[in-house]
Amino acid sequence: MRKWSVAIITLSAIGVILLLVGGYIFNNKLYYPTLPIDGVSQREAITTFEHSNDNLVLLSSDNKTHWYITSGSNGINVVDEHITELVGQYGWELEQKEGSGLFFTQDGENLITSTQMWTRNYVLIKIPVTFNH
Repeated sequence: MRKWSVAIITLSAIGVILLLVGGYIFNNKLYYPTLPIDGVSQREAITTFEHSNDNLVLLSSDNKTHWYITSGSNGINVVDEHITELVGQYGWELEQKEGSGLFFTQDGENLITSTQMWTRNYVLIKIPVTFNH
């Protein structure tokens, strides 16, 4: 009898631990792929986007790059339109698209943006900081 109660208690403890770990993983969105952005967690990225009404949401900036997130559910052409609209506000004109890159020009200068499917629902956009100067 005693062996059974020890086994039941052990299995119960393991079950509780698995539930806690699973809850932590789910709550923090750790089942999503890691981001190529330092200092931004999966949970922060999704929460930031979901709490915004904007098509493109800034996730992070450093002295070289702005990282944005957007929904990929409407297709990459819609994402490209949003990027073109954002960058176009600063005078950049779309010249061409190659793969995941959009090539813009302004006054003889070139600007290259790139997109990356992060998940099936979200797209990450990398834009050099020089686009809005």
